[in-house]
Amino acid sequence: MYTSEFRAEFARILHRVEYDIETADSVKNFWRLYDEVGMFESYAAEFINSVVIHKENFFDNLRDHSTRAETEKIIVEFSLIVE
Repeated sequence: MYTSEFRAEFARILHRVEYDIETADSVKNFWRLYDEVGMFESYAAEFINSVVIHKENFFDNLRDHSTRAETEKIIVEFSLIVE
């Protein structure tokens, strides 16, 4: 389901969100890839945890540039991982 090519592209997009690189477009691409594979919030949270270093900045950018309900669900899933 999640090919190595998909995971590499998703990781690249996560880093772009994390490091404020064309943030609005990067967040749109995050959701495009998320939808493309029918990703679950829990998988996104696990992937973010394993790839993103500056998590607070990543989630701030995701919140600031998203209008989707899944944003908060991913953040809740993420908080369960790091507790």
